[in-house]
Amino acid sequence: MLFIDSSDPDLVMDDGRAYYNGVPFSGQVSTLLPDQTEVESLTYVDGYLHGQADGWHPDDTKKYSGSYDHGRHVLDWEYWNESGGLVQHDTFDFSGNLRYRKRWDEAGTLTEDFDAAAIAKPLLDSAVERTSPALSEDPTDGRLLFDGHPFTGQTVRYFYEGGPVVALEWFADGYSDGPELGWHGDGARQYAGTTARNRPFGLWLHWHHNGTLAQQNVFSGSGRQILKNSWTDSGESVVGVDTPGPPAAHVRYEGTLDHATSFQQEGKPFTGVLEHHSGDTLLSVQDYRDGYPDGLYIEYRDRHEFRKGVNSPTGPVGCWYEFYPDGRIKGEDCYDTRSNILLRRRWDSDGALEAPMEGLAIRSRHTSTPNHHAGKASE
Repeated sequence: MLFIDSSDPDLVMDDGRAYYNGVPFSGQVSTLLPDQTEVESLTYVDGYLHGQADGWHPDDTKKYSGSYDHGRHVLDWEYWNESGGLVQHDTFDFSGNLRYRKRWDEAGTLTEDFDAAAIAKPLLDSAVERTSPALSEDPTDGRLLFDGHPFTGQTVRYFYEGGPVVALEWFADGYSDGPELGWHGDGARQYAGTTARNRPFGLWLHWHHNGTLAQQNVFSGSGRQILKNSWTDSGESVVGVDTPGPPAAHVRYEGTLDHATSFQQEGKPFTGVLEHHSGDTLLSVQDYRDGYPDGLYIEYRDRHEFRKGVNSPTGPVGCWYEFYPDGRIKGEDCYDTRSNILLRRRWDSDGALEAPMEGLAIRSRHTSTPNHHAGKASE
């Protein structure tokens, strides 16, 4: 393993990645005080923080200890004050999102203790376990029934009895209608999307256990799949799984876009993929149909995907996401087919929920009396 000093002029950080003599760095980087006291030791693999990370106070007492996985905090991180007292303990999933956090004051008194993963899951008080014997499927039309009546509300699945939530689904009049959210057993995201009367629409995403994107699907409002992409857990594209169809026309455009006005090409409403540029910088990519945004939209910042979702001619539909530069989710907005917000969530840089969730789907989050027979849970 190569060992270098953080002050080495040949070590350069670019876009969150370490390069040494122009090559992605693999090895250990130490930060030293003028008296050569080591205060930090970080491990890199192929330019990314990966492996053990340790820090020390100037008097050589431990300051922090934890692990990275390709630039993301994972597993357990601990922090100590200069007196050696533990002041913080964080547990992250393999996606780099905070699961649990505990904090102590200087006297050693516990001041903060919360389950970040559970807080971020929009579980309603009225949710019904998907395995409940009261739930059944109507053999004639496939609708979900509660005590023989079409079910309206939220269902929940647990990893095991008394364990973490691994799936949430909303229903209206027996039909799957609203967000569908799934997690791996350790709390890492597994899938997310939206439905209307049992039909998926908008953007659906699936994640590998390590947090990398596994699959991206785009559905029309009628439930027709119009795009499918898949990737391995190392981020390589899986060849041969894209939705078949004729190649779409691509147009490069520089200028101001007005989505309220039909986009024309050679005097005709444009159908295809519009790449919006500012000079050599790609700003966004949007699918168009008959002159108006209708399909996948991807916005870029600093060469990274910043925002992604599906537009219809009348506005955003399905789940939309904002991302941190390392690919972790910063924000999620799920819309219904009329562009009403069903669910809105935001996460801080640690992956903890940043503000209270909001949206039509969780208005009944704190209701104590479930309504299984009539009226949407979001109303």
